[in-house]
Amino acid sequence: RERIKQDYRAILVDEFQDTDPVQYEIILAVAERLGTRAADWKDMALEPGKLFIVGDPKQSIYAFRRADIEAFDRVVEKIEAEQG
Repeated sequence: RERIKQDYRAILVDEFQDTDPVQYEIILAVAERLGTRAADWKDMALEPGKLFIVGDPKQSIYAFRRADIEAFDRVVEKIEAEQG
């Protein structure tokens, strides 16, 4: 996990509103601050400026494959809280 975090300096996720819980946990784990290793995505300290997400929850079309509209809002809130 630490090696993968080092391999990616920036992460851009388009259509984030169509991600499912497993996908956004992986994305957050890769965007996690180097040297940290939280077990729960809510506790992951993100590397400042590493993660960029784009999406519109009103345009989600993948509910049938477990896309989580609320995930968009939760992750946006997490990113905003950590950016200060």
